[in-house]
Amino acid sequence: MRLEPQIDQARLIACAGAEYGVVLRRLTYIPHGEASYSYVAEARDGARYILKVLDATRLARGTAQRMTFVLPLLHELRSKRLLANVPQPLFTAAGAPLALCGEYRLVLLGYVEGENPDRATLHRPDVWARLARDMARLHASTGALASPCPEVETFELPLETALLDGMAALARVTTEDRPGHQALASLLLPQADTIMALLVRLKELADLSRDLASSNVLCHTDIHRWNLLIDADGVLTIIDWEGAKLAPAEHDLFAFNGDDFPAFLDAYLCAGGVRDLHAETFGFYLYRRNLEDLTDYIVRILYENDDAQSVMDVRAVASEECLASWPLIEPSIELVREQLADSALCGPGAQRL
Repeated sequence: MRLEPQIDQARLIACAGAEYGVVLRRLTYIPHGEASYSYVAEARDGARYILKVLDATRLARGTAQRMTFVLPLLHELRSKRLLANVPQPLFTAAGAPLALCGEYRLVLLGYVEGENPDRATLHRPDVWARLARDMARLHASTGALASPCPEVETFELPLETALLDGMAALARVTTEDRPGHQALASLLLPQADTIMALLVRLKELADLSRDLASSNVLCHTDIHRWNLLIDADGVLTIIDWEGAKLAPAEHDLFAFNGDDFPAFLDAYLCAGGVRDLHAETFGFYLYRRNLEDLTDYIVRILYENDDAQSVMDVRAVASEECLASWPLIEPSIELVREQLADSALCGPGAQRL
């Protein structure tokens, strides 16, 4: 969760009008998201949009670059009905996917009705199976897309340098430093050996996953309940596609691991999903996501946050987003291994959806 930034909303409204030709009257901040600040934008004609604002921070700069292929990709998914329940991208009057607004870059999307599902709703059998089928459709769409997707999985670990540099910076923190720096140092420095062991295990799984050489498919890469909306009619929409890339299907599927994964896997496979799945690759993504999140929090707390945001982010580091989930990763890999072995692979008698 991100606190609302001190951005001149009148300026954003003026820029959106000049670039997109929409006359906005009000912006309402949405406190979710990591790389961008998001607002519900209400137009004078009653239409609603989502306005994403990207600043000059590290994550935002990377997201701005990816938007140049993500928005055409969303347009193609919708227009070809490969996956219709994705946000509608809007382009500027000049046909560009992003608009400039001083030091910011803007992205405008059609508003999607619905609420983020709670865990009980998400795991409801009909919703769970619907999401699994959508994942299968997304992965199956890969060969039908004309839009280039330059982001391709390499199993490299660019997080390593930032993580090691961040831990070194924390080791130099003193009582003269900002409270967030001190709190993070107190939390992470006693865990330094564990963090190094996690990094070693991640590298091992990267090598194993690379050797397995699974076929790449189009993946969203960041499926969780905050990136899902469900409306009153049960329509499920997948939002926030900034991380879209070509990768093994496990890059999406790892997010659904757990006791309910067999039901998800059955629906996914029966809808034509990828069958060549490996527990080692699930493990790679479980470890990498955890250490990516940890690294992002370290960088933000050390170099980007104000004190109020750092208080929230240190709590997140201690939570199941990072530290609290470490003892659960290896058991999760073994459970996935068992579940993949037990899967019927949508065999004879199973209904294809």
